[in-house]
Amino acid sequence: MELTEIVLQIEKALEELNLQLPPDAQLEVSPDAVLLGPDGRLDSLGLVNLILLIEERMANEFGAAISLTDESTLSRPEAVFRDVQTLAGHILAITERGASDVRGSR
Repeated sequence: MELTEIVLQIEKALEELNLQLPPDAQLEVSPDAVLLGPDGRLDSLGLVNLILLIEERMANEFGAAISLTDESTLSRPEAVFRDVQTLAGHILAITERGASDVRGSR
């Protein structure tokens, strides 16, 4: 799995989320889109919905069971969910850790 593939899945999740939002609350869909923080437009309910959509897409597209609700992620949400690229990097790190855990247990 590559970073660009993860970015694409996050963008698709954002498009799905935008279908649930009124036009004036929709989020930008791009690799540089700001999600949380002073310039972010994502509220807490939107964040939960986005997390669910991303986890579902990662499982369906890559067979990767990831959790974006663990303590290390949610203890610093503005760092992890700052923008699409940062979130994609975090997901890539999770999947790489998971792959090394599986290799290490063989």
